[in-house]
Amino acid sequence: MSTEKLLLTDKQSDGRNYGVDLLRMASMYMIILLHVVGLGEILKSTERFSGNYYIAWLIQLASLASVNVFAITSGYVYYGKNAKYANLIQLLLQMLFYSVLTTAVYWVLFPGSVTKYDIADALLPFRITGYWYFSCYFCLFFFIPYLNRFVEQLNAKSAVKLLCIFFVLFSLLPALLCKDTVGTSYGYSVMWLAVLYIVGACIRKYDVDVRHRSCLLYYLLCVLLSLVGKTAVDRFLDHDRAGMDFSLLFCTNISPAIVLSSVFLFLYFRKIHLNKIGKAVVRFFAPMTFGVYLLHMEPLIKLTFITGRFGYVAGRSMPALICTVFLSASVIWLACSLTDRVRMMIFEKLKIASLCARMEGKARALLSVPVAFLVKKFT
Repeated sequence: MSTEKLLLTDKQSDGRNYGVDLLRMASMYMIILLHVVGLGEILKSTERFSGNYYIAWLIQLASLASVNVFAITSGYVYYGKNAKYANLIQLLLQMLFYSVLTTAVYWVLFPGSVTKYDIADALLPFRITGYWYFSCYFCLFFFIPYLNRFVEQLNAKSAVKLLCIFFVLFSLLPALLCKDTVGTSYGYSVMWLAVLYIVGACIRKYDVDVRHRSCLLYYLLCVLLSLVGKTAVDRFLDHDRAGMDFSLLFCTNISPAIVLSSVFLFLYFRKIHLNKIGKAVVRFFAPMTFGVYLLHMEPLIKLTFITGRFGYVAGRSMPALICTVFLSASVIWLACSLTDRVRMMIFEKLKIASLCARMEGKARALLSVPVAFLVKKFT
């Protein structure tokens, strides 16, 4: 069956946007590509301006949109809905499940490989740098009702102005000054996720519509512009110049072309429709997306299978590099997905979802008393 038939038939009659779920899966695969070429030290090991240099950076720049896409998707999905804290508790338990279990397995199978810092990370996974997205998302989650209310108050004209201000202040200005002037930590912050959440919420509210194929074309043009710009920076600019971070021009989450590519990629997938086979595939794999992130970025697993493991490919032929990168990412994605499927079965057996719902109810009941007191006291 052709890919076109798989994607473009049978409208989503059940109300679920399978294109967005498919994008989540694709974005997680792209994140693994980022880690293979980045943490795997392919970018670091390629000879400048060689064929492998261009291929490695093309993969990197084409995949950079993935992180932004997740935050945009959150805004799109949660706008107009109540954020259930039970879901957040379940994600937290999922993170603890992998950090504690992995550390225990390494402790037993590889004596001496687990340090006291690894144990601390396992018990307090917010300490883990690789889990930065969840740490930021965890904080953002509590602001979702207020962000939704804020977007609800915007008319179309105000929304356009606000998004333009966001783009200029948080993306264009840092790129032009080659400095993270507004403190978004290059896109690794709650502030940046909140900005992208609002972008996604506005797309949902106003049903932003751009010609489907044009979105894909614009995404590819943004990636090409980033590659050309990155090459020009490496050729003609002095990277050691004090106070100037030229990566902000083209190679970070907040770089203008990367931000635009994220929006266009989201708009493209949002309009994809799947047939029954495509929907079945998405229904099976989409729920494991977060588990793929947690498992392959668990520090001990990351150190064993990803960090510094792919630098040797930089000296191989271009076909060998391409095959190694995509095959490795595919194996990691599939292995983590199937592992998380097992975790889901365990959680279902233990009725974790019901437990989290009860925990949310008790937490709300406990908080209602002091909140009511403070409201009465200060109003």
